[in-house]
Amino acid sequence: MYAHQVIDSFNDGTLCMPRNRGKLIELSINLLRKSIKYHIDDVENLMKLRVNDIKNHKKIFSENSIYYRIPYTTIWLDYSFKGLKTGILMISDERSDDIQLLFFDYVSEGHCWVCWPYNVVYRRSDSGFGVRVSEEDQADEDLENLVLAHASIADTFMLLLNCKNVAAEQIKAPEALNKKRRKNGKQEIFDYHVLNVVVPSTKQGYREQSEPLSHVRVHLCRGHFKEYTQEHPLFGKLTGLYWWQPHVRGQNKEGIVMKDYAIKTKEAV
Repeated sequence: MYAHQVIDSFNDGTLCMPRNRGKLIELSINLLRKSIKYHIDDVENLMKLRVNDIKNHKKIFSENSIYYRIPYTTIWLDYSFKGLKTGILMISDERSDDIQLLFFDYVSEGHCWVCWPYNVVYRRSDSGFGVRVSEEDQADEDLENLVLAHASIADTFMLLLNCKNVAAEQIKAPEALNKKRRKNGKQEIFDYHVLNVVVPSTKQGYREQSEPLSHVRVHLCRGHFKEYTQEHPLFGKLTGLYWWQPHVRGQNKEGIVMKDYAIKTKEAV
């Protein structure tokens, strides 16, 4: 929802960024263009729920750490908090399992977007996270608390993304407005997703076979967890929770699926 504003700000030179980070920001903007985008209207209630976790630093990116995965290589999450607009670019490194978070804020007084002078890196191997801060801000305790507050939103968001009863609904950008923006040389508004909690009508258990024709056409399969039990082990012997990376699957002779989809209960269809 706000991604096009950040890109416009970068293109016209009004994006405020830390010194000596121009190349990193340019790379980040390119990743932002390609990212899968999500929006949350207001995260104030989420902030209230996580206030104790923010005070206890160890609870951010440590509890339930096995579930901290993002289903796509790059995700953009933006939201508002007490009227302030914030965006987080989440970048997954498949080689190391690191997830890097870059933060952007809109400063209404200066009418500009600002790239924060630090980034958060979550490392699965350490069961925790590290905060990189520019030298001039290293001793700023208020800044550290702000980092933790927004990191807690990313923390909660990743958990929600991997819930089976949370579906992503795509919100299409208005074509008429995009046509005008193209004419004026502006970045087009992107489609984005919102998360909807779906209460299933029945509990779904193990299925011996996939639904007919469900995986025939070529399509992008988002990253997801699979749980294997003693009754139905992986390769006949492995049990536990496993992560499947995003991948393309299907047969191109049946065509290609290009659009996103959301899962709903039978009653909602």
